[in-house]
Amino acid sequence: MRATRAVLLGVAAWLAVVAVGSTAVWLVISRAGEDVGATTRAPLRAAATAPATPSQQRTVERPDRTRSSPAQPSATPAPPSATPSGSSTPATPATPVAQTRTWQGVGGAVTARCRGAAVSLVAAQPDPGFAVEVGDRGPDALEVKFEGREDEGDRKTELRAVCVAGVPRFAARTEGHADE
Repeated sequence: MRATRAVLLGVAAWLAVVAVGSTAVWLVISRAGEDVGATTRAPLRAAATAPATPSQQRTVERPDRTRSSPAQPSATPAPPSATPSGSSTPATPATPVAQTRTWQGVGGAVTARCRGAAVSLVAAQPDPGFAVEVGDRGPDALEVKFEGREDEGDRKTELRAVCVAGVPRFAARTEGHADE
């Protein structure tokens, strides 16, 4: 009977170690991959194929997982620290939660991030046949242009992003048309 209990206890301990270890590895890998490719410094270039049509332009919501969102439960705040006189100090304001959105349309895709009213460029990727030029990277506004090359030579999209209530808002203007 004791041998059976020892074996069961050993198996339970082994399962607990495997479960904790697997969870820790999964968390490390998922956090490490969140910001892969998040910084783009130079304009990107690509080869020619058909880009998205204006009806295919869309904004993709990608919440930033680096901080908890207001909908998620958070830890109980620490009590205010006491000053030497014994009175408490007001709590420091929380850092705004980053909101990330991606616009995709004629010429390519742009991902912008807002922290409060400050907008920043996360990535600008041209479609094949287009070149990208980043004008303003923020913090007041973000401006990106996609210009057609080769078969797309007369197509151009100008994109502007600003933060509205802490969320990226895009406005795009497209000129030219695709050769049918």
